Amino acid sequence: QDLTRQCRGCAHIAAMEFIAVHCMMPDLAGVDSLALSPDSKWLAVGRSDGVLEIWTTSTWQRRIAFGGRQGRVPKCLAFAALAECNVKKLRWAEFAKYQLISAGLDGKLHLWDLQSLQPVVTETSGGGAVYDMCVLDTKPETTLALACEDGAVHLMHVDEESITHRRKFHGGKGRMLSVCRHRNYVFGGNSTSLISRWSLDTRVSDSYVRLEKSRWGDEALVWALKHVDETSIVSGDSLGLLHIIDTVSCTVLQRLDQHQADVLTLAVGTGFMVAAGVDGRVSAYCVMPQTGLWSFAESACRHSHDIRAIVMSPEGNGISGAMDGGLVVHQVRRASAQGAVERFKLRHLRLKFSDSCARRSRPFTLSNDARVGLFCNVFKAELWYFKDVDQSPDAVPPSNKVNGPVDAMRGILPSPLKLADVTLGKAGDMVLSSALSMDAQFFAISDQAGTRLFSFALKDMEVSRLPVKPQIRAARALSLLFLSSSLLAIGDIDSGLLFCDAATGTVMAHHQQHKTPVDMLEASPEFLAASDLRGEMHLYSLDQLAHECVVPRFKLGFPTAMTFGPKGARFIAVSSAQEILVFDTEQHSVLGRCIIPEVPVHQKLRGVMVPANSPEKLLIWGSDVLVKTTMDEVQAEGEKVVAESAAQNFSAAQHSWQIETRLVNILDVAHLAQCDAWSGYSLGHHDQGQSAKKKRKVSREPTGDMCMILQAPAETLRASLPSPFERKAYGR
Repeated sequence: QDLTRQCRGCAHIAAMEFIAVHCMMPDLAGVDSLALSPDSKWLAVGRSDGVLEIWTTSTWQRRIAFGGRQGRVPKCLAFAALAECNVKKLRWAEFAKYQLISAGLDGKLHLWDLQSLQPVVTETSGGGAVYDMCVLDTKPETTLALACEDGAVHLMHVDEESITHRRKFHGGKGRMLSVCRHRNYVFGGNSTSLISRWSLDTRVSDSYVRLEKSRWGDEALVWALKHVDETSIVSGDSLGLLHIIDTVSCTVLQRLDQHQADVLTLAVGTGFMVAAGVDGRVSAYCVMPQTGLWSFAESACRHSHDIRAIVMSPEGNGISGAMDGGLVVHQVRRASAQGAVERFKLRHLRLKFSDSCARRSRPFTLSNDARVGLFCNVFKAELWYFKDVDQSPDAVPPSNKVNGPVDAMRGILPSPLKLADVTLGKAGDMVLSSALSMDAQFFAISDQAGTRLFSFALKDMEVSRLPVKPQIRAARALSLLFLSSSLLAIGDIDSGLLFCDAATGTVMAHHQQHKTPVDMLEASPEFLAASDLRGEMHLYSLDQLAHECVVPRFKLGFPTAMTFGPKGARFIAVSSAQEILVFDTEQHSVLGRCIIPEVPVHQKLRGVMVPANSPEKLLIWGSDVLVKTTMDEVQAEGEKVVAESAAQNFSAAQHSWQIETRLVNILDVAHLAQCDAWSGYSLGHHDQGQSAKKKRKVSREPTGDMCMILQAPAETLRASLPSPFERKAYGR
């Protein structure tokens, strides 16, 4: 199907041919918890599959994902700062000056070291499942209050190497679902419409608030509690109500009714607050200066399913996460005052699902002949085989059964067949990375337990596990890459970069130039490029397996994509700030830098490619964008483009940039130009009135550079979710 491309801000109109073959489904994981670091630079995200993620709030891009295990769902998260003396010893990126605390329905607390990406200590809550967590103190030590299954609030002391249970505040009947601190009191809301108050001085419950029941007499579940101001807190419950409560007299001051279902989460800023829940609606409230009462300001529905977490930064940015897997940034801004009432407005920035779903730099690896592919899912790796099909016109399905480009090409292009699902160690551990050798004879998979090597016999369709040395077995790799049929590069979290022989399972070289884990690898016939979580990039010679040079760092952001030009003469990298860097691998000098125009800052560009048949071109892709430019454009503009972009004077119409925005949820792109199995397939250009056999003709003429695009279709993702709450257009 030949589609006229829709470009944004481009001076030239071109055409691009898309051929859909098959869509591989990644595991969809909703957001269960969020936490902002004390400096608001980092966002921790806990997902329903147990995976923890660290996002940067400067560009709203994910930096790293780790810790996934089925059954260990982080219902609540909190940051804990390291001691100043230990911060100075850090070898990591800036977010590693914190530790991350997670707790969930398994009744356990995990203290995560963000340098090793492993839990330092795991401790039980003492009260069963944990539904909510609140930080009481951070100095001189971190103290947490946990709302637990046994109906009590448990206080825990956390230091850098231990978690200790301190005391227990007994509540009433039912589960304790929410907790917050206000001055020298701790408030806890349970499943029987009760909010209890405990004094931190006397350690006893001295008052309580009884909320209203439903019209049918059902108890209200107090899902959320937050500190509002010097004299009040706010609660959100299963009746869709917000109650403003006086903390001295423990009486309800105000009742707010804007939600059609449970209010699950709250966040408070200076002079405003936001609430969200099962109806997928985010509501903003502000204080009326005349009366001091809270008033509804605005609401918006940017999620399709339950919003389970929302946090607020000091700058007024609210970040919400929902069951649909998406993150939305709500920018709460003061609008012009109307009379004496100051109103607030919400601006929204939705972070794409595919940014959350593609948690690795290389989720899909394709063999040289494009017959075998390895897809890295969350808890397993999938081995796929693309088999031949009947190429005769009679094999084409009837025209009345054709439904879109997928059905149009069925029976013409190679058909995908899943060969195996491969897991390591204990079932349910997150797969960190995977790689397939060029001839598909070997593949490697790594998780928190280490790295394993496998052999694959295509003729017999057999997979066998290979013996490896202990150093390889213990390597927890964020990145894996085969450099030849058996030479494998391993980016170990703990010990730098390893080169090993997959056939013998031995280590051939070990380099420790990187002070932080290597998260991306890319190779040419002569060089290997490696980037780490600190943003440093190094080149290694593959002839001698030795360190070659250091590539200058980006002026803005961190590396998100790398590749080599033909013969490895040029190294190209892309940053999180959409900056392109071209480096001469022979002269060890920078040939050019430039900023990609008109791409949103939160659009993470995860891949870059130099087509073999068109070495002067560059293809760059992100979640919802394909960008094409020329190497000369990058090298000629150089520092001028960076300066113009910083001054916001840069326009794509003045330069030869082509931006494609039709494809969505792109996970990866593989180059097929050299593949005999694919390069002869093409879809003809015909009128709608022609018959089915004539409309879809098979051409064996070379079609130039082709790409396989791995994407997660929005319709399939939505179909995998449960039915959303049906919001009413009337009533509340």
